[in-house]
Amino acid sequence: MGKRDRQKSKIRQPNSLPLFVVCGLPPATAVHAELAISKAFSNVCKVIAPPSPTSDYRIYNKSYIEEVINQMTGFASRRRQSEDESPTPAGIIVFFVNSGDAENFISLLDFAVFPVALPNLATWDEKGQMRRHSDTDTVEAITFAVEIVKRSSEHFNRIKLRRPNDAIMLPPSNYFVRRNALMRELFLEMRQGQRSIDNRFPELVAIEYTAEELPKLKDRRARFFKDAREIVFVQPHESAFHGGAWDTEPNSELDKKLLVLKELYRFGGALPQGFQHDAQYEHGEHLKDVDFDCSICGSIKVSDDHADVYANDYVRHRTKK
Repeated sequence: MGKRDRQKSKIRQPNSLPLFVVCGLPPATAVHAELAISKAFSNVCKVIAPPSPTSDYRIYNKSYIEEVINQMTGFASRRRQSEDESPTPAGIIVFFVNSGDAENFISLLDFAVFPVALPNLATWDEKGQMRRHSDTDTVEAITFAVEIVKRSSEHFNRIKLRRPNDAIMLPPSNYFVRRNALMRELFLEMRQGQRSIDNRFPELVAIEYTAEELPKLKDRRARFFKDAREIVFVQPHESAFHGGAWDTEPNSELDKKLLVLKELYRFGGALPQGFQHDAQYEHGEHLKDVDFDCSICGSIKVSDDHADVYANDYVRHRTKK
């Protein structure tokens, strides 16, 4: 077991309250947005609305993106285990002004958060500025976004249940829908609105397995997905989760904070620390120099009875080449 595996963090279990993040609003309207969300939900873990640059020509610059992500991932640092009593959120919802450079920010979050674009705030008014500067337009957009979240309880329950026959739980960069297409492409369609957030990926059908086909099942039956490489992605019982998110300090690199975020959340819903799939062949056949895309080590070849593939596509096994 490598050094990273020993550095398993002690992030608290999520509570029942969500974290709301509002992005792309200038200081004056960011305050109104924060108040509107707090009024709309009686139980909110926290609302953060870091004010964006006032210029409408480059909202999501590097420093602003870093500030938002640092605030968003603050709960994951080790200081939360001692003097700081802030809870780990049960979900992360991001409201954002969908300007031309918004993808610079949203793409970094990948499939960890529940993204809701704030309607009309990136359009221009008669004064020649974006409507994100208008108190009235901002409150209307927040009200619209709040209704989307309120209607999405089934989606968050779906993540909470973590059914092994629900394709939304699969690792994005290691499950091959086809030989030349990853699960990431289907998730991207969902994130960008080409698929509903409630889409069940009907083109993917889980297969029922027995202990004869997957020896590690022992005496139980279960349904799992098999990818285009004939690799079965087995979701083990939570008691078998290991490794997982590593400690993060307040000054950790941005990539490390994002890695932890992607392990702990899927489309805004909380996952248990260490959530993973055991990628394996049927009938106990070993993996032999099988290619995987590890979020830490990059392209690797695995020879083992299985590989642990986490929600953030970290790949853990006994031998790597």
